[in-house]
Amino acid sequence: MRRRLSIKCHLLRCRVLAASRGVQEYALVARCGPPPRSWQLSRQPILCLVFICVLIAAGCSHKAPSPENLFRNDHVVPPHERIRLASGVEVLYFPSPHVPLFEVEVSFPRGADSDPADYSGLAVMTASLMRKGAGELDESQLVRRLDDLAAVVEEAVGEDRATFGTGGLNKSVDDVLNAFFSVVAVPQLAETSFSRMKRNFMDRVEQIADVPGALVSRVLALQLLNGTLKGRPSSGFLRDLRMLTVADVKRYYAMLVQPSKARVLVIGGKDRDEILEPVLRRLEAWTAQRIVDPDAAVDQGFKQWQPQAVSAFKAAPGVITIVQRPGLREAHVQMGFLGPSRQVPEYSELEVAEAILSGPFRSRLNQAIREKRGLTYGIGGEFNYGEKMSTYVISATCAEEKAGRLLRETWKQLRLFRNGTSLNDEELSAAKNYLIGSFPLILHDRYNVAKMYFSALLSGLPEEFLNAYRPGISAVTVESLKVAVKKYFPAPPYTTVVVGDAVKIGPALKAAGISYRVVEAKGFL
Repeated sequence: MRRRLSIKCHLLRCRVLAASRGVQEYALVARCGPPPRSWQLSRQPILCLVFICVLIAAGCSHKAPSPENLFRNDHVVPPHERIRLASGVEVLYFPSPHVPLFEVEVSFPRGADSDPADYSGLAVMTASLMRKGAGELDESQLVRRLDDLAAVVEEAVGEDRATFGTGGLNKSVDDVLNAFFSVVAVPQLAETSFSRMKRNFMDRVEQIADVPGALVSRVLALQLLNGTLKGRPSSGFLRDLRMLTVADVKRYYAMLVQPSKARVLVIGGKDRDEILEPVLRRLEAWTAQRIVDPDAAVDQGFKQWQPQAVSAFKAAPGVITIVQRPGLREAHVQMGFLGPSRQVPEYSELEVAEAILSGPFRSRLNQAIREKRGLTYGIGGEFNYGEKMSTYVISATCAEEKAGRLLRETWKQLRLFRNGTSLNDEELSAAKNYLIGSFPLILHDRYNVAKMYFSALLSGLPEEFLNAYRPGISAVTVESLKVAVKKYFPAPPYTTVVVGDAVKIGPALKAAGISYRVVEAKGFL
């Protein structure tokens, strides 16, 4: 449930900075399945060269803070300004005097959880279609225009919010902002683009059945979240996607893009005049032209979806679900449970618990199951926090004949951990040192910190959350950790899904005394 806006120029900057610092780049797989086709840097060699040269020049002229200063409170969150316009739009501004790049995000409080009844996938479809032509520029013209400006426009739809972002060179700010605000304010939402995109969306959902990692994530999410507000995949069900029309998208756009409810992040510029003021002028013009009463019932004829349990997705207690994929030569395993929201008071304890149990290479699960017993190619787990709840998911891949032993040993380790067995100061200290030591990696530049800070504020976290992270981890004790684990980690076995060849996996589970049922993938698409 963590929301991350992947803006192309930000990714490029991160890759360049990561390469210079030896930082590895990781990707998260969302519960909606395989992501859309990613932007290939090789397709834009000139754009890449421009950004790389700018970043190298900026890096030579700007001295990075020392590691000891990086932990000082005044270095965690850079100087910034909060502005509230007369229209109600809230703006968070971070100047960036040493790097001639800017980024802007506009976020609205509607996401996949707000999809109307029988319209799953509509929020993602609408946000994606908004970029396929805007104002007087059709889809291909808009792409060429952005390429000429060495700029990007992207969208990200989470469960609770939809965010649109742009970025480019400071010298092109006016032209880039004109293109960006046309996407947000006057998208074409053309029938031809919609028809092609609808087919692509349906193809990607159908392809989930052929991607074991995506399939096991989707099935487990539908089982864990069954009967909750988050009980539908953000990518949509095939039955709903087939029924979508461009008229539905246009109706939903009127609900999604409410200017008075927008929250805006602006990063860049040596002073207000360079980047912030051009953004504010366009925000004021946009909100003046499109005034919608935020308290009015703007349902556009849609029926609000009410959470309801689906019997086909219900996981029977103590019974493992095998999703049949004949011919697959390995078992993809996920298990998990529902946890607390990010606002939980014991957040620091749960961060440490995750690190000890299923985080880095020295975690309990990895050492016990992979290193000592050789039951898996790799195993790990994490909390995925949302505003109202979280999921904790453990993932592993193993040979089919080892699936039963892997599950039994994992449950054993979970029971030992929940009971506080062998938890000591040495193990606690190692986990705390790992978390505190890796903390500076998220602070490699003000763009990253600003985006994290903005995302946290949207989620309702206090302003000091970044400054409080390291002290919070340092304050965790063995006793406070044991109490939190006992409180939030249920007794195993957890809801568990295995994707693979049931003919081979079934006997391995039966030999381990584990009950199971076999289902087909198409029932979860």
